[in-house]
Amino acid sequence: MQKKYFWLKLKKDFFNQKGIKKMRKMPNGDTYVIIYLKMQLMSIMDNGTLFYEGIEEDFASEIALALDEDESAVRTTLKMLEHCGLVERISDSELFLTKVPEVIGSETDKASAMRKRRAEEKISKEPQNNNVTCVLPTVTKCYPEIELEQEPNSEIKEDTDKKLYSERKEKEEKEKKEAKEAKEETKSISEDLPKEAVLFNSICLSLPPVKKMTELRREKVQAASELLGDEIETFFSRVEQSDFLTGRNGEWNTGETQANFDWIMKPDNIAHILQGRYDNHSEKRSNPVKKRQNPRILSSFTDEDLMDLSKFSLY
Repeated sequence: MQKKYFWLKLKKDFFNQKGIKKMRKMPNGDTYVIIYLKMQLMSIMDNGTLFYEGIEEDFASEIALALDEDESAVRTTLKMLEHCGLVERISDSELFLTKVPEVIGSETDKASAMRKRRAEEKISKEPQNNNVTCVLPTVTKCYPEIELEQEPNSEIKEDTDKKLYSERKEKEEKEKKEAKEAKEETKSISEDLPKEAVLFNSICLSLPPVKKMTELRREKVQAASELLGDEIETFFSRVEQSDFLTGRNGEWNTGETQANFDWIMKPDNIAHILQGRYDNHSEKRSNPVKKRQNPRILSSFTDEDLMDLSKFSLY
């Protein structure tokens, strides 16, 4: 039985792709990129598809076990990959890495041996030490047999290449169409959203995106934004880094799986986030949590500011 070897080709512009750049700018972004590459290698023999075998409670936990990576990091990576279109969830038990079919290659051990043999023959036929007599290959090699074996292999390879090319073109057209539709949808949503909501959607990838704004919500968000000022981007980054607010640690218990835009923009919750109440802690949450303040953020807020903020409500 023939053996088959696989390899993964890394394109020279891999780290210049917008999705990869976005991922690396996130906290622990380099870890997420490594997890993505390991997932590609894991799916290489199935043409970019990962299958859930039911060993762990869910898909993310099973991938974390297989890759020997942190479970919360794997969950965040999957969300970002889906957001960037690099992963498609075919079903509850099947994930497809969209870029893998374009960068994998394979070769049988017989084809590999034949390629090496031809390379050796080419070297042996070249003149050495200015000797006009070329070194001839040994008589144990049977050239007619090689040619007979190569002809059908060439035909099979040609048919396979045509089929793969056709499938690849079809898949590329589908991806272009889906990407165009997603871009148009995102553009129409972004045009109707204030800059604060657009900034939230681009930073808080672990939370549900904002898709529409009412007039009342616009007024309240504007009021909160005036108090946050230039620190609003840092504020959203702090939310995304919180395992509690994003639901990554499983301790969010308000009836939803995680916080959302409306919740974090409530005046009381803004104050709690700025005071560090929901920051990640090494100790268990059952222990008293010490409030940690970020001087860079809180230095621009007075007690009067926070009292003004408490006058507004999203509901």
